[in-house]
Amino acid sequence: MELGSPFSRGSLLQELVILHLQ
Repeated sequence: MELGSPFSRGSLLQELVILHLQ
């Protein structure tokens, strides 16, 4: 994990997928 760019790893995509799955 990098500080300053948490979305650079694709965390945003994973969170969106999780939200859609819920």
